[in-house]
Amino acid sequence: MIIAQISDTHISIPPISGADREGDLARVIDDIHTRRKRPGLVIHTGDASNYGRAEEYAVLRRIMDTLDISWIVLPGNRDNRARMRDAFGDLPWMTGTGDAPLDFALEDFPVRIVAFDSKGPKTNKGWADHERLLALSALLEAGAGRPSVLAMHHPPFAMRYAKDPHQFAEWDQAEKLAAIVRRRACVKLVVTGHSHRLAESHIGNAPAFTMPSVATDLRKGEFKAALARHPAYMLYELDEAGDLIHHELRIVD
Repeated sequence: MIIAQISDTHISIPPISGADREGDLARVIDDIHTRRKRPGLVIHTGDASNYGRAEEYAVLRRIMDTLDISWIVLPGNRDNRARMRDAFGDLPWMTGTGDAPLDFALEDFPVRIVAFDSKGPKTNKGWADHERLLALSALLEAGAGRPSVLAMHHPPFAMRYAKDPHQFAEWDQAEKLAAIVRRRACVKLVVTGHSHRLAESHIGNAPAFTMPSVATDLRKGEFKAALARHPAYMLYELDEAGDLIHHELRIVD
C-alpha cells in the first residue's frame, strides 16, 4: 500500500499576504495525480485551516475534492472540530459531534489506519491525558492485531534539531503515548505534522515521521533556498505485512 501524507496547509481566509497556500495545496494534489505508483489514501495530519473558519474549510474541501483517491483530515491545534464536522460531515470517516475529539479508524485498506486527535485544550501543543490515552488504547485494541498506521497531528517524539524538541504540553503524556505504541506490535508506522519540518525517529519498532508544512511560507528546518517555495509531501510504501519498505519527501517542481 502507498500512502501520501500532507500536513499544515493553514488555509487562510482572508489570504495571507505574500503566501499562496491554496496554490501550494493544489500543486501537491496535482503532483499526487501524476504518480506512476498511485497512493491508495491521502492523510492530512492537521492544521488544515489557519483560523478554524467555515470558509477556510470550504476552500480546503473544494481542493481536496479534486483528488480521485480516498482522503482524510485530522484535527490540528489550529482547527475547529465542530466546523470540520460541518464541512466534512458527509464523508464516511467523520464521527462524533461538536467539539468532541475526532478519533476514527479505517478498516477497508490493506493496513488499518488509526486517526488519533492530539489537539489539546488551551494549548497549541499536543495533549494526551489519561482519558485520551484510554481512547488511543481502545482504538488500537479494536484492530485485533491488524497491521496499523497511526496518524496524529503532534509528534510524540523529541526532535533533535528543533528549537523546541518537545511538542506536547506535558512531555510525560508523550512518553506514555509512546509506551502504548511500543506495547503494540501492530503499529507499523506513525505519521505526524505540526512541526513544519522534516524529522524521523522510531517508537518501538515503528518508524515515526513529521513532515514540512505544505504551506511553503511556514516551513521550518533545513531546506535549500532553491526549494524553499516548492510545496512538499510525504510518500510511504508498506508491504503486505504493513512494514515500511520505502519513504520519501516529494518536492513538487
